[in-house]
Amino acid sequence: MTRDGPRWNFPSTPLAALSPVGGLVTGHSSRLGFTVTSGSGRVLMVDREVTPLPLTGAERAQWEAWHAYMVAQGRGTPRPLPSRKPLVRNLLGDPAGRVWLEVYAKAEERAPTPRRPGDSRPQLTLRDATTYEVFAADGTYLGRIALPPESQVLGITPNRLWVFQRGPDDEERVAAYALPPR
Repeated sequence: MTRDGPRWNFPSTPLAALSPVGGLVTGHSSRLGFTVTSGSGRVLMVDREVTPLPLTGAERAQWEAWHAYMVAQGRGTPRPLPSRKPLVRNLLGDPAGRVWLEVYAKAEERAPTPRRPGDSRPQLTLRDATTYEVFAADGTYLGRIALPPESQVLGITPNRLWVFQRGPDDEERVAAYALPPR
């Protein structure tokens, strides 16, 4: 768990969420897209073509160190890291029927998180900010929302995005961002 939310070692996995307006939203981490199946049997399928980001260099080295640590602790699987990041980390639906795909983004250098003396866990100082590709209820692409570093979504209403953040003095903040009408 990081201040940006959960971060795993790039799993390839199915994703699913219930939509507050009804239906089931499903997808897969390897696809920038989703399927919405409503209770009435209507199915909406949306896909966007994108190139996955490479997992290389210092970012890969940090994740390999973290992966080796977890395997040594008996809490990880020995499967190798992929050469490219998956496209989607998570998905969710909101009360306006929008679908939010949390996507992997380019990693940026962050200051190390202070730790207790003797804490041998590797540091992940190259991390991507929480970023979403947002789609309207009819599948129309609405745009990308990249949150400031160390931000997590608390909730979404039809006209607001509620976010937990850390301020410049490490203070906890709750921010509300206006979501434009369609």
